[in-house]
Amino acid sequence: MIGGTVVTETVSGVMESEVPRLRALLAQNTVPFLIRMQSHVRKNKLSGQVLKRRTGQLSAGIGYRVAQEGQEVVGEIYAGAETKDYAGVHEFGGTFTIPEHERLIRKVWGRRLKTPKTVKVRTHQATFDENSFLRSTLEDFRRAYREDVVARSVRQLTGSPS
Repeated sequence: MIGGTVVTETVSGVMESEVPRLRALLAQNTVPFLIRMQSHVRKNKLSGQVLKRRTGQLSAGIGYRVAQEGQEVVGEIYAGAETKDYAGVHEFGGTFTIPEHERLIRKVWGRRLKTPKTVKVRTHQATFDENSFLRSTLEDFRRAYREDVVARSVRQLTGSPS
């Protein structure tokens, strides 16, 4: 899995009796925020801003989750297991080994073939530059998370008007 933590909020400065409720509010309010981030990655980062969509598999593999780990509420956005190999190569750069496969060709040396032909493509490697689509999204949204989700959760806890 390739991904990153949006934010890890450690609850402090709240009355001890209110900590579980604040954690629950943070988790609840984080879900719509992560959905917004997921949509941003799919619609912007993977559709031209950073990478160009070819098959849609990478976009379909973008997920999110919220977990409460001890005293922390953790929100993550990630590229799932089915896309981890090439998601990591795009996110961090590097060399990717492309396994042997078959390909249908319709042109040879710029000239159209009368009938398409299946050819075997040997195992080879491709080198990719870093094209961060997840880490850059995390940075884009980090401040908004604190301003929107954390502030909303505290307002809900204290009963302050929105």
